[in-house]
Amino acid sequence: MKYLLPLLLIALPAGLSLVQPALAQRPNRPGGTIAGTVVDAESGATIPTATVAVWRTADSTLATGAVTDDRGAFAVQGIRPGNYYLVFSFVGYANKVVDDVQITPRAREVDLGSITLVSDTQVLDEIQIAAEREPVQIQIDRTVYNTADDPMAAGGTATNVLETIPSVNVDIDGNVSLRGSGNVAILVNGRSAPVGPEFLAAYLRQLPASSIDRVEVMPNPSAKFDPEGMGGIINIVLKEDTDTGLGGTLSLSGDQRGGYSGTGMLSYGNGPLTLAASYGYRHEDDIASGESFRINRYADPLTYLDQNEDEDETGSSHLINLSADYAVARKTTLTSSVQFGIQDEVENELNTFLQLDASQLPTLNYERLTREDDSRWDADFGVGLQLDFGTPSAGGAACAPGSR
Repeated sequence: MKYLLPLLLIALPAGLSLVQPALAQRPNRPGGTIAGTVVDAESGATIPTATVAVWRTADSTLATGAVTDDRGAFAVQGIRPGNYYLVFSFVGYANKVVDDVQITPRAREVDLGSITLVSDTQVLDEIQIAAEREPVQIQIDRTVYNTADDPMAAGGTATNVLETIPSVNVDIDGNVSLRGSGNVAILVNGRSAPVGPEFLAAYLRQLPASSIDRVEVMPNPSAKFDPEGMGGIINIVLKEDTDTGLGGTLSLSGDQRGGYSGTGMLSYGNGPLTLAASYGYRHEDDIASGESFRINRYADPLTYLDQNEDEDETGSSHLINLSADYAVARKTTLTSSVQFGIQDEVENELNTFLQLDASQLPTLNYERLTREDDSRWDADFGVGLQLDFGTPSAGGAACAPGSR
């Protein structure tokens, strides 16, 4: 024992020096990651929103999962070390199983590359199926309402059709809002309406409901529509070979302050040609007044300033909008538009100043008369060629009508 105790005292510090670095080098490793891309086996197009399920091989229990993004890519993170198998699924495709996927402390990241899904379709011989379109179709970026056979909109106008669509509101003046936002873009066959915003309500009231095939509502439009500051998009798709004919509206309005306005719109559609013209005039007469009374407490003795302001502002504006579309082919349309506007404003402002002493007796009285004349005009010209590439193959993002 007298020799064993000194040996233990010598060996104990050395053993601790070996154990402590080993404990310090043991990292707290995060979970593993399994990544890849899901594509269509036939076309090679990526498949967004496909489901990725990760199952444990030992007990066939679901460990975790994910959904592919807009590019068909996925990355399942936080997976503990072990053996797994993955199941890939999407509507219209056969499920794909990938076995023996291992996550180890040395190999915590696994890249499966491209996972191909095969379309699960069957061809039936000598069977004819007749069915009606679903009234509502939910797609990735829009909700489609098929209104061609809607009895509630029969015999009405485009305004009546929009009133039947959920989340779309039409006020008494015909102004359209989406989910409470009035900053909504109205498209016809994938392009801007042939009239300006001030004539849009009148145009929708003269567009017959019988010429509308469906209405597409996009509350969150993608970047290709330049949606900054936009509350959504409503695309009215007309039936093929539909002639809207000749139509127009005329409206007059006025207010108690002497302002008045008049607008007129005329549109014509026959075969491949669509023409639209609109004119608007507005006169405004605004009268305003104000009064202020100020005390200068930094002066000794105190001083006062009594100020009165009278303002008279008149203005008028003219706006002309012309547009013409010609369908060169079934999916090719030549578009052109011209817009010209003139605005004139005159503002007369009279300010009366009255300075008072500490006893509020007048010491100085003067007036300032200002006049501002503002005249300006603006014009916009546009010519474009619209190509409709149709709907891409399964798995690709839907191409909006009117994509350029």
